[in-house]
Amino acid sequence: MIPAPTIYLSAGEPSGDAHASAVAAALKRRLPQVAIEAFGGPRLEAAGARVLDRMERFSVVGVV
Repeated sequence: MIPAPTIYLSAGEPSGDAHASAVAAALKRRLPQVAIEAFGGPRLEAAGARVLDRMERFSVVGVV
């Protein structure tokens, strides 16, 4: 038997989190056994990804 794949998604800001969550949800529908790990936020987490690092800790808006 082939082991379930692990896929890593990276989203560093809210719109990326939204797009990546749609990808994660589609992957879960297509391959229910897939493991998704991510750098992202609440939407990726809600889509079933295991968020290893939160984007909120690294996001910056404005002039630095």
